[in-house]
Amino acid sequence: MSLGEGGKMTTTLHVLSIGSPKSCEAVRDALLLRHKCRLFAATSYRDLCDVPVSESIEIAIVHQTLPKRELLGSLEYVRRR
Repeated sequence: MSLGEGGKMTTTLHVLSIGSPKSCEAVRDALLLRHKCRLFAATSYRDLCDVPVSESIEIAIVHQTLPKRELLGSLEYVRRR
């Protein structure tokens, strides 16, 4: 269980994976065993900006597979969000 909006407990875990398609695929495969998990995969800064702001991301997994500039921009975006 995880804590959702308004402090309510929820069983769905919202995960954001940022990195190469291969690394995001590895996260997806690892989460297949977890019941009720919603994964958002961003393989670029542009993909990251396409994730709906209304989604409450609880965990962000950042892979060091993006170019340095894109990686830093992605980290800053997640921090502000």
